[in-house]
This record gives sequence, structure tokens and C-alpha cells, in this order.
Amino acid sequence: MAMIQKWPARLPVPDVDYSYSLKSPFMRTTLNSGRARQRRISNNSPTEVQVTWKIKWADMADFRYFVHEIVGQQSGWGFFLTPLAFEEHKKMVKARFINSDQPYEAVNDSNVFWVVSAKLETYDASLITYDEFIKRNPEFS
Repeated sequence: MAMIQKWPARLPVPDVDYSYSLKSPFMRTTLNSGRARQRRISNNSPTEVQVTWKIKWADMADFRYFVHEIVGQQSGWGFFLTPLAFEEHKKMVKARFINSDQPYEAVNDSNVFWVVSAKLETYDASLITYDEFIKRNPEFS
């Protein structure tokens, strides 16, 4: 089994745009008669996030190598660990690029930076723990 690679420390951390969507952990099956059946297919729901990086021209080669050679060589565009900030919480999450045909889009910004955008599928992105939730919402204990 391949080791999950960490985001290179030399590269900037991705910024999460102000939208993300939670994928359902349930699968719905329509039956010929009666109500549709719904069943849980995963205990950990992936979250899709739109991210951007502002990468210096000198660092773009490192970004491309990491994405295409390190992450891209894993079967099915493998996972990597990256720090992400959701609201006020920042944590390491397991992520992968959603679109393997075009994993990111890079735009030249004034010959100093590249602005790179991508959509990532992330796991382990729970914002708070059960204990933190109960502390904030004691009526659920």
C-alpha cells in the first residue's frame, strides 16, 4: 500500500473558497413498488472544496511535479495530506483532486505569481469533535 504523501512544506497552503459541499453517505435505490430504499454506504462523508493557491513562478515547477508525479502516479489520483482551514478551524485533511483529466487550472498573475484553482475531495474534515459539540450544545448529551 502506498504511503500518503504530505503537502510540500515549501509550497503555500491552499485557501478554501467560501463554499464547500458535503457528499451524502447514503445511497438511494428506487424500487418498482413501494418506497425507495436508502442505505448508508460510508461512515465518513467526503466534502468537496474549491481551493486556490497563489504560487510564485519559481515554485510552480515544484507544484506541478508534486501534483503530476507524486500524487498523479498513484492509482486513481491518490490522496495526499494537506492543511486546510474551514471557518476558524485549521487541520490536516486527506484530500485528492476530483478531476484527474484536468486536476487544476493555473492563471498567470503579473509574471510574479500563478493563481491555481482546483476542486478537492477531502476526508477527515470534521470541524469539531463530539465532545466539543456537546460542550456547545448540552441538550444533546
